[in-house]
Amino acid sequence: VKCIGIGVGAEEASHRMLERGDRKEDIFKRTTHDFEMFAGFESKMDIVVQNDDLEECIAAVWQFIQENE
Repeated sequence: VKCIGIGVGAEEASHRMLERGDRKEDIFKRTTHDFEMFAGFESKMDIVVQNDDLEECIAAVWQFIQENE
């Protein structure tokens, strides 16, 4: 079993939530919750892929899967 983490920075996550129309209060709650909930998750993953660009993220995940079949 391999674990793949998909990460996104708080700034990018906030930007995406604003673009889809989320309220600023909800964005603050979500980013605060995520920061606490996922703190240190990287150490439990075999790889962490940043999801700043969807196509690059998909390519990196696919490459990892192929290399670890």
